[in-house]
Amino acid sequence: MKNKYFLFLAAMFIGTSLVAQNTVWNGPAAGGDYEVAENWTEGYPTAEGKAVFNVPEAGDCMVTTDTASCGQIVIGDNSNYGGVLTVQDGAVLTTKKDGAWSTIGYNASGEMVIEAGGTVNSIHRFHVGLVEPAEAQVVVLEVAGTLNAPKFTVNDPGNANWDASCYVTTGGWIETDVLWIGDGGMIDVTGGTIVVNGDAKEAADGWVTSGQLTSDDDGGPVVEWKITGEGAEADTATWITSASTVGVAPLKAREATLGVYPNPATNNVYFKENIVADVNIYNITGEVVLRATNVSQVNVESLKPGYYIVKAEADRKVYVDKLLIE
Repeated sequence: MKNKYFLFLAAMFIGTSLVAQNTVWNGPAAGGDYEVAENWTEGYPTAEGKAVFNVPEAGDCMVTTDTASCGQIVIGDNSNYGGVLTVQDGAVLTTKKDGAWSTIGYNASGEMVIEAGGTVNSIHRFHVGLVEPAEAQVVVLEVAGTLNAPKFTVNDPGNANWDASCYVTTGGWIETDVLWIGDGGMIDVTGGTIVVNGDAKEAADGWVTSGQLTSDDDGGPVVEWKITGEGAEADTATWITSASTVGVAPLKAREATLGVYPNPATNNVYFKENIVADVNIYNITGEVVLRATNVSQVNVESLKPGYYIVKAEADRKVYVDKLLIE
């Protein structure tokens, strides 16, 4: 009986340790499904563990079902590029560890795309750019679906080495109790909506003035704040739309990809639809290794083999893509 008791305690201990197990995305170079346990170093993420994305050679990760979960999400870690995490139409990704923040860009570049019809539910804070990296890094969040988080920040607390951007595109919806844009962060809301459960007018007006909160919509809402009534009106909610006139954004919402080809490449790369753009190419540590202006192709023979991020600006649109040099 005593031995059975100790075996029971051992099983309890092992089970508890497994619950908190962190795991790193290491999916195939061609990309893979989030819910395939073999694509992770320690198996499928648990409800208490971190889902970490920091293997530069790993392919992009796709969330394809409505049951994907983890304790928290960390994209871009240990100074390693985190790749792109895409939540597809109809898919739901939920973080479950109470009090555990999630971030795109912990201290290195990374990207998340929430497609139209996709949903991310974060139980705690959700950041775009968090710990200041040693060198310049690029982090991007595109929301065409839905993101729910108690607190949502872009470049908090304004770290100088982050190029941190969020694009809430047509039909996109972010709902949060607290919204914050640190110095150098930017949110473009063109066709989408950010809802703040509280009065965000003063802060929103300040971000509009500084050019950190932008839109191309003609008079459309940028931020709505929901103020719950008191007393007899306690069950009612008042929706107030920002009275500020939002200037034309310096850049419109990011397109899905730049469409760099061939990819992998060894010499010249080209852009889909013959886009003519100003281009910066970053290595996985965020350093700009190649610049080109007003081009539709770039010679990359000078780049060492490995993964790179290509960021291009054309016609007030931003394009981001990943490139492999062989």
